[in-house]
Amino acid sequence: DGGALSIFQYNNNVIIINSTFSYSTASYGGGAISIDSYNSYIDIEGSTIDHCNATGDEVDYDYYYGFVVNDGYGGGVSVYKNNHHINIVNSSFSHNAASYGGGGGVFMFEGNHHINIVRSTFSHNSGLWGGGIIIGMSNYHVNITLSTFSYNTASYYGGGVSMYEGNHHINIVHSTFSHNSGIWGGGISIVMYNYHVHLTLSTFSYNTASYGGGVSMYENNHHVDIVNNTFSLNSGLLGGGIIIRRSNYHINITLSTFSYNTASY
Repeated sequence: DGGALSIFQYNNNVIIINSTFSYSTASYGGGAISIDSYNSYIDIEGSTIDHCNATGDEVDYDYYYGFVVNDGYGGGVSVYKNNHHINIVNSSFSHNAASYGGGGGVFMFEGNHHINIVRSTFSHNSGLWGGGIIIGMSNYHVNITLSTFSYNTASYYGGGVSMYEGNHHINIVHSTFSHNSGIWGGGISIVMYNYHVHLTLSTFSYNTASYGGGVSMYENNHHVDIVNNTFSLNSGLLGGGIIIRRSNYHINITLSTFSYNTASY
């Protein structure tokens, strides 16, 4: 793990400032940086991560979900398992890839707490899930603020951001999603048992997906608030701006603007 840097188990107060990570590769997780298990107070500030790759080599197919990812997580950065207080500020992620896994730019998985991504850009990243970022399985208090996601691609869910299974308190505020693409959710995909997801004061434009050009919500999500957002010129087969499918609860769309979105069916 960690083509350039691995931060592994019970480290505290690791600060990475004004640094560049380029053309690094890992076979499992974190093409550039891997943050693995019970680390606290990791800060990445003013840094650039580009052209890094988590290669992976396997995808097991499953009848219900379509596939199960085995390896190749986090083309740029992998944050795995019960880490606390991870801050990514004023940083740039571009042209990173996780071809067989999730999170072309950043992969956050399993029980991480207090992750803040602020004033950062994600562009031209790609992944199986979450071209820009994947937030997967029981993460708590993830804040994405004043950040830009553009030209990211996902083979399946979430061209810009994918939230997958049992995350709590995800806030995306004052952020821009443009020209991202995926099968489900060109801009953002919210899949299975996520709770208290807030999308606020953000813009979704020119995103494309088969289902939900701007945002896709799929299966048993609870308390999703979409407030003061703008959806324009997004496209999909179903739901050019947003698609909400299968047993979601308490979905609130308030004071938002939808213009020039298109659906083929």
